[in-house]
Amino acid sequence: MINYVEYCDNQKNKYKSYESTFERWKEGQKRFIELNILNNFSKKARILDVCCGDGVGLHVFKQYGFETVTGIDFEETKVESAKLIGYDVHKADFHDLSFLENNSFDLIYSSHSLEHAYDPSLVLKHFNRLLEDNGKMLIILPYPDKGPLDAHCAKEILGTTQQDEGNYVSNYICSFGFNLINKTFDNFREPEIWLRFEKKEI
Repeated sequence: MINYVEYCDNQKNKYKSYESTFERWKEGQKRFIELNILNNFSKKARILDVCCGDGVGLHVFKQYGFETVTGIDFEETKVESAKLIGYDVHKADFHDLSFLENNSFDLIYSSHSLEHAYDPSLVLKHFNRLLEDNGKMLIILPYPDKGPLDAHCAKEILGTTQQDEGNYVSNYICSFGFNLINKTFDNFREPEIWLRFEKKEI
């Protein structure tokens, strides 16, 4: 396992990319939001876009009139680009979201981010804390994950290298205080699993 300093360097430099430059990925985010969020959540829903990058998802939320969306990313140039869309965007590592208040979101949206975590258990604990009771969480992951391990550091912990219909990764995430609502498999961008969770009531 690489150390945390190497991890940060890999994520910010070695594997740095801008989603806005890849048309298929831009269209994939728009398609997911249209299919899973647009008609299922109020335009006033408090949404956290995790690892929002240079703002591709934020742009779609703005286009459809969602009013209260927050973005986080830990790469500074991407954050500056994302801020131009007009939402609150914070330079932050998703392993430490302590600056955000408990129960402050109705929806957490994580597209191709959790597989990059150095410690996915820590990230998921933050997600649980940030969601309202019965809040929803939408997670998109490559599945099966064939990405390099020094980029997709969490794939073995998450179990997304296994072809078991997503059972291991679903159960792993549920162990942090979530109920699985449904799972879908998709191939528009690349082979993916779409997971929808609800925070358990305490």
